[in-house]
Amino acid sequence: MNHETKEILYLKAEEDALPFFQALANKNRLEILRILRQKDASIKELGELLGISSAVITKHIQALEEAGIVRSSTRPGKRGLKKLCTLALNEAQVIFNNNYGDSARSFMEVELPISAYDQCEITAPCGMAGEDRIFGSIDDPRYFTAANRYAVNLLWFTSGWVRYPIPLLDVDLHRVEEIEISMELCSEHPGFNNHWKSDIAFELAG
Repeated sequence: MNHETKEILYLKAEEDALPFFQALANKNRLEILRILRQKDASIKELGELLGISSAVITKHIQALEEAGIVRSSTRPGKRGLKKLCTLALNEAQVIFNNNYGDSARSFMEVELPISAYDQCEITAPCGMAGEDRIFGSIDDPRYFTAANRYAVNLLWFTSGWVRYPIPLLDVDLHRVEEIEISMELCSEHPGFNNHWKSDIAFELAG
């Protein structure tokens, strides 16, 4: 899959978004997207899988490209060059309220590194890692309290907890209308398994 895939495309329900909606209003194009979700494919491969001529597939790909849904590139093939198709985005959101995002809405964003916890209680097996190496020793909970853990961006443990203080000195809590929290958690056995049993829990201010 192309690593330059755009994560999310935001669309307003307006006329200039018609190419996007029209590109999806076709069964064959939806089938093309279903295939490209699984793997990149050439025009010829798509035609063979769908039982459609390469000329017709090319027109469908052009419509998907104009909508920004699919990206194509030329690659060497067994017989000359071939056009390889890949998804250009992972997700699209349609905004029906055309004033969304236009009003001056006051907000404050606070980003906390995973190593910014102030208290923890960890049980082995456990460990911590930076972008390219393990931090400290695996299965030694003492490293979770190391003062130089600032480069850590991944941690795991069998049981226990970590507590993060959220800096709110500049926030008027009486005027807060909404709080949005985003984080990445998963169960591990080993690596990661989204279906593995776990009792991961998140708690905010008790």
